[in-house]
Amino acid sequence: MRTGASAKLDTIDMNRLIKRASWAAFGVSIVLIIFKVIAWVLTGSVVILTTFVDSLMDALSTGLNLIAVRYALQPADDDHRFGHGKAEGLAALTQATFIAGSAFFLMIQAVDRLLHPRDLSDTGIGLSIMFFSMLVTAFLVIYQRYVIKKTASLVIKAVSLNFSMDLVSNFFVIIALGLSSFGLTWVDPVFALFIGCLIFYNAYQIGIEAIHGLMDRELPDAMKADILKLAASVTNIQNIHSFRTRQSGSLFFIYLHLDIPRDLSFQDAHTASVNVINIIQKHYPNAEVFAHQDPADRHDPANKHDPSNQHNPANHQNPTDRRNNN
Repeated sequence: MRTGASAKLDTIDMNRLIKRASWAAFGVSIVLIIFKVIAWVLTGSVVILTTFVDSLMDALSTGLNLIAVRYALQPADDDHRFGHGKAEGLAALTQATFIAGSAFFLMIQAVDRLLHPRDLSDTGIGLSIMFFSMLVTAFLVIYQRYVIKKTASLVIKAVSLNFSMDLVSNFFVIIALGLSSFGLTWVDPVFALFIGCLIFYNAYQIGIEAIHGLMDRELPDAMKADILKLAASVTNIQNIHSFRTRQSGSLFFIYLHLDIPRDLSFQDAHTASVNVINIIQKHYPNAEVFAHQDPADRHDPANKHDPSNQHNPANHQNPTDRRNNN
């Protein structure tokens, strides 16, 4: 099984999926806000307040994501030759900031309730609403993971991670409400404090992932190994070096230098390079591949390519850097 986006989808289909997933997240957030504010008003539970504020932040961040996704999916133009995919990373980083702020607010509320406890009311209604919230959130997360598998979208990953954490939070809310109905009033703020910590950790994960994307972190090792294997399978490719990758939104950018026998004609060398690009894009349709041809002496095909050499920093130097060192 190939990692990355499915080869069955073209760019238009992937963009459509990302937009649908963004709208689905926004719609679910609005529905959950309505139900959770009702549950909070009726029960007075601070642990329900935590999930209400979290859903409110979800609505704000997913609304921002809708704008970011719309911009990120615009094709490259004269001023942005590599596209607008970085907008996804910026949106995810902003989302992490919103979530961290809400977590801090909720922890303050939980400490206050712990110091000033109060009995809860209508816990049965609260439990019913939280079960409903879990069901709706679970269906959304399943759909988001499907979209991530097909598109590798950074912003949908961030949103899905957040809603996955909501599932955990809702589960603890149900436990807290159940125990509080037996007179254990301290459970409500304690669980709210715990959920606040979970939300803050979730914000940290989203923020780190967004920063990695904005800082052009390399693609996962398994994906890189697969790309190298695909490139090395093409006829007349002697070796591969200066191999670099990065991700911008749902787009992959792949740079590699191909050693091609110097006795090949220009046309044959060009064909080999095009074949490398085509085979990579066949398996990773959301990839932009940049292949440079370098002349090389023919050698034993058994030594055609050693993926372990990619871990040698010298093999990642640009040709300009190597010339300057000589």
